Amino acid sequence: NTVPFIPYKYKKVAHVLLSTDSDLRSRLKPFVRDIDYIHANVQEIYVNDPLTELGMQDVINKAENSDYIIVSMLIRISMDKGISTIHSTHDKLLKNLKKLNKPIVGISFGSPYLPSYDEMDAYICTYGYGSISLSAATDALFGRKDISGKLPVGLSEKFHEGHGINLKKKAKIFESSLNIDLSDPLQVINNAINDSVFPGAQIFISKGDRIILNKGFGKLSYDVNAPDVTDNTIYDVASLTKVLATTPVTMKLYQSKRIGLDYLLSDFYKEYNVKNKKDITIRHLLTHTSGLEPFVEYYKMNPVPSKKNIIEDIINKSINYDIDTKMVYSDLGMILLTDIIEKISDSTLDKLSKRYFYNPLGMRNTLFNPASNLKSNSLNNIAPTENDNYFRNRLLLGEVHDENAYLLGGVSGHAGLFSTAYDIGIFSKMLVNEGVLLGKRYLKKNVIKKFTTRSNMPSGSDRTIGWDTPSQNGKSSAGDYFSKNSYGHLGFTGTSLWIDPEQKIIVVLLTNRVHPERNNSKSMYRVRRDFHNLLMKKIID
Repeated sequence: NTVPFIPYKYKKVAHVLLSTDSDLRSRLKPFVRDIDYIHANVQEIYVNDPLTELGMQDVINKAENSDYIIVSMLIRISMDKGISTIHSTHDKLLKNLKKLNKPIVGISFGSPYLPSYDEMDAYICTYGYGSISLSAATDALFGRKDISGKLPVGLSEKFHEGHGINLKKKAKIFESSLNIDLSDPLQVINNAINDSVFPGAQIFISKGDRIILNKGFGKLSYDVNAPDVTDNTIYDVASLTKVLATTPVTMKLYQSKRIGLDYLLSDFYKEYNVKNKKDITIRHLLTHTSGLEPFVEYYKMNPVPSKKNIIEDIINKSINYDIDTKMVYSDLGMILLTDIIEKISDSTLDKLSKRYFYNPLGMRNTLFNPASNLKSNSLNNIAPTENDNYFRNRLLLGEVHDENAYLLGGVSGHAGLFSTAYDIGIFSKMLVNEGVLLGKRYLKKNVIKKFTTRSNMPSGSDRTIGWDTPSQNGKSSAGDYFSKNSYGHLGFTGTSLWIDPEQKIIVVLLTNRVHPERNNSKSMYRVRRDFHNLLMKKIID
């Protein structure tokens, strides 16, 4: 079980690099860099000369606090020197490393011959040390590609010519299901459906590597012949867009140093280069402390403004309060941030989200503007939102519910995304895994920590840099049992996502509670709070 290497299962890794070749560091540099990037807590230990007893003990001391040991061996056959395997002192080191009782995987670059193979739990032979061999070793180690190679030569009586273990690439994000009686929390959902709080719901719950629930409840609408909600039903997730598109794209750009949290808005808009606006930064937009008002009903204006008009209106607005003195949840800030992201990247939010996350993560049902981007028969799989009789004068199906997002072409930083609970579960699992999924890193561990930790600006705020956290007032719709480092968000259409990184719990609840109209007096808050409390009592340790 040492290969594939699952990074989040091992807190600390020792990477021991053995060779008597002077090119050790330069030859294996790309491979070393890949392992360090994907795991993020790796101690490299270079052994480039024959070892003395003191030197051997030094390596053992460095490796003994690790949870997993990778031994990379650069073995360049030198017939004139009689070299075709590792140095005898390096072999002795392997025997001593074995005594630490840690998982050990050995990887040979060049010659596959070793004095002994008993010291390793797994042995990967690459037969080379060029870029293709280094890349193949990374793919094999992290389970990104199938392993099907056979030994072209005999190494020992056990490892004869033609020997080799076939391993399929790691394709399962969740290993198995976990059977827990959820009748109490699900009764809350069924009661809400019976009480017409919403016609149906879709729920995804996981803990660790196991799915507890991925299921639809109720109907897509209140029509007599309405289809059932399934686990593939697509929902308008409203403000979950902020944490599934805008914030992660910002995190990605921040990670690649293309955007900074302290970048001034005045660098992008001359209208911000005035006394009480000149210190507003990207961070203020993400923490909702920028002085901007919550929203403007642009769709009620005559004439209805264009995207350019809306941006111009926002950047010309006076601020309502001094920065960092209040937390006022603002869609306008997220609209402005989207415009900045598009200026920096020379792309659009939907394209960036798709390229950075949705496509590589396999989030096949996550997209903006499904009415335009899906085949007409697929629209029957989308939960309708409002029967809009005041602006668009039609039932909203596959087009964004939020009017301002609609005016912005269906793609905005505050709303516009459609998804399923399972897709959101995939994205959340990547975050729980500290940025890694199926052997690929999407976000650095420290970047996730930075953006998901309460900023406490102003003092007592529940906001992080882009995310929300369960309210500290004891009245959170997330209930009372998520750990203190949990984070998530709500959406106006009746959606929510909560992630508990300590207990590795993910809870996604999607509904279309704005169907057939938003002025539903039934309490979504009470449903959310009761559901989460009863659920967490069942699944927390």
